[in-house]
Amino acid sequence: MAACCLFLASDASSIVTGTALVADGGGLAVDLPSIPLVDLP
Repeated sequence: MAACCLFLASDASSIVTGTALVADGGGLAVDLPSIPLVDLP
């Protein structure tokens, strides 16, 4: 989340218009429903 905030506060974000930035920790990059949940002890 902090990386997205820093990017948006930087000059590099001046070229970004009309988009939605996804800050989900990489969940969109993998198929999360296919990863089994593991109970931690």
